[in-house]
Amino acid sequence: MGFTLPAAMASTSATLPGWSMLDRFVFWSENFAFPKDAASTLAPGTNSMDQKFRICFKLVDPPGVSRLYLQMEDGLWQSHSFDIVAAHRAALLLQMSYPIQVPGYDAIIPMIDHFLYRAAGGGSPPSLERLPPLDGTIAQLQDRIKARASDDATTNQLLRRLRGLDLGVLCRGGDEVAVAELEITGSMAPPKLHVLCPSTSSSWEVKHPPIVPCDAAKEFDLGEFFRCFDAHAVVSFRSYLCWVDYSLGILFCDVFDESPKLLNLELPAQLPQLHREVMGRAWAEAYHAVGVTEGEVMKFVKLVRDKDELSETTGPATDAFTITSWSLKITESNGMMKWEQDAFLRSSEIGFDGFTHLPRTPLEFPLISMYEPSVVYFMIGHDQASYMYNKVWIVAVDISNGKVKSSSAYINGVEQVGDLCGEEALYFAKEKPQCYTSFLPADFAKHLNLFGTR
Repeated sequence: MGFTLPAAMASTSATLPGWSMLDRFVFWSENFAFPKDAASTLAPGTNSMDQKFRICFKLVDPPGVSRLYLQMEDGLWQSHSFDIVAAHRAALLLQMSYPIQVPGYDAIIPMIDHFLYRAAGGGSPPSLERLPPLDGTIAQLQDRIKARASDDATTNQLLRRLRGLDLGVLCRGGDEVAVAELEITGSMAPPKLHVLCPSTSSSWEVKHPPIVPCDAAKEFDLGEFFRCFDAHAVVSFRSYLCWVDYSLGILFCDVFDESPKLLNLELPAQLPQLHREVMGRAWAEAYHAVGVTEGEVMKFVKLVRDKDELSETTGPATDAFTITSWSLKITESNGMMKWEQDAFLRSSEIGFDGFTHLPRTPLEFPLISMYEPSVVYFMIGHDQASYMYNKVWIVAVDISNGKVKSSSAYINGVEQVGDLCGEEALYFAKEKPQCYTSFLPADFAKHLNLFGTR
């Protein structure tokens, strides 16, 4: 299958949103064409096996959901996976993984490619750059297996890397970009920070930043921290990449620094029953969010249901919940960080006027608006059972006054509603797992140069 841009797409002009809620589900199929108005976002790429592919985006205003589409020149490879990892300003970090064989050995090992998508500017189309491999080239991986020097092929860190859990991207100035992965192994070994700045280096640099508590007066058990820290999210904030563990707090790191530190700041509150040994990543995402809103302000939102308890079912005893929001205040003189509560909302105070079609089940999976500091987007669904739904809406709530501002249908039983129809709807309903995850906030759309308006 050749890759040619349809003339209808090349001449299309449209207005892109200032920011987007990116669905982490990737439309990877040869059964339908790229969406209309996608020419301004289209970029081709090649993985380490020289397989050609291309991607584009369907970008809409929240609470509508934006989507990534992928096509491979040789057709769909079921053994591959493709993930949206992180976003900051004009940059988007993507990841493709697939198995490779070791000739002469009964071994299959994973190859992970990372791609840096950069929005267009100055009359240029978007670009998709394959980054130097973090684990080594295919030949290097195969050689390590042959030399029996890679006994850690199934370590916890590799499993996390396959899911892109510890990677982030940070933009600085005009076109400086840093990609970084933080590795904390659970032992007393110091944290390992892998940093790549593609514009200045073709290789990853390894650093060992120390952990420095922001509150020196509080007791800090470094051994316990190493044993338990497990990032749920990676957030770009000002000059920092921030690794967020909803149980232990946030690690702030200036990854551009030659000798970086990991500044540890506790979150202002946590769910006392959130134990990582019992509950998975989806539980943490369902009840917490750290995000950056207008004015480069970091916010933390926490949902609490049924007197600060977690529950897998909804009903009269568990429908009540509260939403609390904090803003991070940074003292200009000494850089001191402090959380200040700025909103507290009970479920009984939320006004659904004009939105009678929405169920009254608890809100989940908060996402903080990038442009409206008091607006938080949530999932709300029917037929809940262990955070799985048959009908789901995205709803925008102004938590300063409790008013529902807007809503958008996300999924309706086995048929997708809203922006999808036909084969796309059937594909989504068939391929998307029922277990939901948070969306990724991204504002690279405002950096895109529309082909139709150049």
